[in-house]
Amino acid sequence: MTRAGHPARTVLVVEDDPIMAALHQRVFENDGWEVRVADTVQAALVAIGSGTCSVVVSDLHLPDGTGLDVLAAVREHDRLIPVIFVTGSPSDELATRAAREGALAYLTKPVARGALLQAAERGLAMVAASRKR
Repeated sequence: MTRAGHPARTVLVVEDDPIMAALHQRVFENDGWEVRVADTVQAALVAIGSGTCSVVVSDLHLPDGTGLDVLAAVREHDRLIPVIFVTGSPSDELATRAAREGALAYLTKPVARGALLQAAERGLAMVAASRKR
């Protein structure tokens, strides 16, 4: 459940590109995270409903919807779970909307390993601080 004093570190990676999903999975696993992968909004909804993720990393463009649909489902399930968007098609409009709807970060592919891990760790720290209040 915890690792070196850290809260449970389980990430849900929502990515329809198998190569990108495997890359994100490897980055997180190499840093000691437990990783779940979903390739559609529907699969992400099932994973979110199971309550087993502490951070969500989602592509914006998915075969059956958008990362914003994933964000809405996360907010409905647990408002504190941080959502990080990773996209290959950056858009100021989508970045603004994502921030307005509560996304923690909006990163552009290819994402540096450190930037992805840093955003996820920042999200965990924010959740831990919020839950202590």
